[in-house]
Amino acid sequence: MEHGLLYQLYHLSLFKVARMARRWVRRQRFSRIDPDSPSRPVPELSHVYLERRQIYAQRLVERVRQGEPLDGVLSGFNARNFDERLAEYPYFVWWLYQQEPNQDLLDVGCTLNNKVVSRALLDRCRQVWLTNPAYEAVLHVMNQAFYHVSKLEEAFPDGKQFPLVTCLSTIEHIGYDNSQYGKPSPGQYGEPSVEPLVSSLMQLVRLMQPGGRLLVSVPFGYRQGLIHPVTMEVFSQVFDAPSIQVGLDALEKAGVSATVTVYQIGERGWDQVAPEESHARYADGTPGAGAVAFITGQKAS
Repeated sequence: MEHGLLYQLYHLSLFKVARMARRWVRRQRFSRIDPDSPSRPVPELSHVYLERRQIYAQRLVERVRQGEPLDGVLSGFNARNFDERLAEYPYFVWWLYQQEPNQDLLDVGCTLNNKVVSRALLDRCRQVWLTNPAYEAVLHVMNQAFYHVSKLEEAFPDGKQFPLVTCLSTIEHIGYDNSQYGKPSPGQYGEPSVEPLVSSLMQLVRLMQPGGRLLVSVPFGYRQGLIHPVTMEVFSQVFDAPSIQVGLDALEKAGVSATVTVYQIGERGWDQVAPEESHARYADGTPGAGAVAFITGQKAS
């Protein structure tokens, strides 16, 4: 018994030492990165933080569902304690309640597979389709739901289209290293690029019905790539006004009338600002993006 306990303690100690060593290496690497460089490290988010975020996001979403004005919901709290999900989920629910009810919705990236928005989806949508390169074992959507495992460019080769298409906090990862999700997934890009933005938007247009509606969100502000704290690879990017404009122009050429709305963390919550006035840096006093851009559009009938 004693030998077994000593053996377990020995290996537990080795595990803790190895974990501390990995964290020390990451801190040393991060400390050598210029904050003005094309790439920026991001913090790790603990389970405790994610649980707190979930609770707070649920409160904000319920206020939107009850009819409170969006700007009033997004202001009036210390937004620096949380990341951009606290702007994205309420904004999505507000947008969803502007649409005709009982329509099918496709969510690319599965950000909406979350209890926070499940009631809103049940209230307003008929079927919910989720598409993602990897299958998520837990389904939080309460509607009749369908899971389509596929990369965006390969999704629905049969030509299926949807009246509502959403893609929240997903496009910024496309084309970059996503090995943090479990299997090696080297990226095509190592610095910020508008190419994956434009190509992804065109794929979303392909999935929209004539007259269909689109909602996309991406981190916004100071233009940088983001370095994952575990893989130490560029896994995402932050967009700015010029890069988003390239995306809007591409949508216009593809027959989608689109606009962008930017919210930025202020003194009392998330404030709407002009895109060209936002230069917020990612993880600068916050756990995530200091600003988020919402692209909304409608495809020509």
